[in-house]
Amino acid sequence: MTDENYKECTAQVKAMADIRPMAIDDVDSILRAFYRNLKAAKKEPLLPNLTLEEQKKLAMSNPEFAAAKVLSE
Repeated sequence: MTDENYKECTAQVKAMADIRPMAIDDVDSILRAFYRNLKAAKKEPLLPNLTLEEQKKLAMSNPEFAAAKVLSE
């Protein structure tokens, strides 16, 4: 990953930490998903287990980080 990728990933972790407390397992999952998205050129959710309310908060506070599949019930 490039320095820019690390900065973007860190910003996304921080954005999600503003929504809910992050455990080390959550951060590990985000890092793995971010890297997987880079390699596959996809935009899958970094934390697919967010509640609908958490997804809405993330989309409102950081729309550039909201994943493509966010807000689906």
